[in-house]
Amino acid sequence: DGTYTFRAYANDTNGNNNFTTSTSFTVDTTKPLISFGTGTANDGTNTTSTNIYVNVSVTETNEANITFLLHNSTSQVNSTTFTTAVRTINWTNLADGLYTYNATVYDTASNSNSTSTRTLRVDTSAPSLTIVHPEVKTYATNTSLPLNFTVSDSGIGIGSCWFNVDSGANTTLSNCQNTTFNVTGTSGSKTLFLFANDSLNNQV
Repeated sequence: DGTYTFRAYANDTNGNNNFTTSTSFTVDTTKPLISFGTGTANDGTNTTSTNIYVNVSVTETNEANITFLLHNSTSQVNSTTFTTAVRTINWTNLADGLYTYNATVYDTASNSNSTSTRTLRVDTSAPSLTIVHPEVKTYATNTSLPLNFTVSDSGIGIGSCWFNVDSGANTTLSNCQNTTFNVTGTSGSKTLFLFANDSLNNQV
């Protein structure tokens, strides 16, 4: 690799000679170097933030352009190319979902190199929670009352479930399983509060 100068010479049998003007050209077979920099989320990150910030480091003296690429699970979300030495991009207002992103740099000889592709999940949604039992009715007992419910999460997954009666002490539900519970104190109207969250603490 390097810069070279070319000039052609010619002569005839009488010793007359001439030459062309010189032409300079560059041989570049070396790929640029590119890697993720400070502030870029690690691969496999789960976040409640609706933006994805990417910072890269590039080593290349003859840079032509750099492209930042973002996909969700079904299609390309954004492709942005800079012809100047831009090293960061911040995609904002992203919907919940799984995203992949990378960056590719080209030099003026069309050599290219890319970062690895990283995956990040945006999850701002709480789980969906529905109480099946107890029902809104009068029960003749205050022991072994049924607590049946359905819970699901379209994002990262269920983290934990817990409940209380009349805002009393919370009881954790192991593996978010249905159970039974007892009610203490005097007879009368009682209120059951049931909660669930995901591992990012989106809570319902």
